[in-house]
Amino acid sequence: VIVPNSTMKSTVDMSSRLQEFKMPLQCTEQTASIEKISRGVAQAQSLMQSSRLVEAQGQLSMLITDFPNISVLHDLMGNVHYMNKNLEMAYASYRRSLDLNPSNVDTQRMVSKIQGIIGIRVPASSGGR
Repeated sequence: VIVPNSTMKSTVDMSSRLQEFKMPLQCTEQTASIEKISRGVAQAQSLMQSSRLVEAQGQLSMLITDFPNISVLHDLMGNVHYMNKNLEMAYASYRRSLDLNPSNVDTQRMVSKIQGIIGIRVPASSGGR
């Protein structure tokens, strides 16, 4: 704020009191959850890149238990199952991801691919899911 000199005396006494801003508990919990998911996903991806699929699956299972409605966790679990050649479990994980986020084109593609491999027939009205 700019105050013109003409409206004030030559000296001005100002005082202020600063208060510590404390984030509401809900925001703090949300931030902690985001941090936990981010670190867990990074760890799972690292394990997958190192072909430590059993460990990656365990990491993702824990995250899915805590955060069952995060579609990317189900995508990653689908990837682990796919890499282990467990197509039925991969299909189930990708389908759960699509239930949570139907617009994910990459997941739709994986569902269609697995349907073609294992011969799952899908009614025309379901849009490939």
